[in-house]
Amino acid sequence: MIKLKLLGIGKSENRCYYILPKKQKFFSFFRQFLLDLGIKKFEADSFARPLDKKFAEPIFDKEDNIKKYVDVHYSFVDGKKQYLVDLVFGKNSIFLIIFTKKDKQDEISKLINKFLKN
Repeated sequence: MIKLKLLGIGKSENRCYYILPKKQKFFSFFRQFLLDLGIKKFEADSFARPLDKKFAEPIFDKEDNIKKYVDVHYSFVDGKKQYLVDLVFGKNSIFLIIFTKKDKQDEISKLINKFLKN
């Protein structure tokens, strides 16, 4: 299982955020995290995959290099619209921001914790 280091965390009434180091293994974690939240499988599995030049379809056995993700933002919404996930790539860190009601934040913490180093 992928294990990530947590650099920072914060919570408020309607959001929680996590700051993670910018490492290539983040993509595998994040795709699984999206699936666990109920994001559509194709959307989750397609994230950070290069596109086939002929058909513009994701190449599922390849992955983009994380170094080319700088100062970019992505948003995802689950099917039940309980979670809005914002992902911001900086130069050395990744900011994962989840907008949800306070009662759902414990579920988010449990999902994130299974991927964190102790």
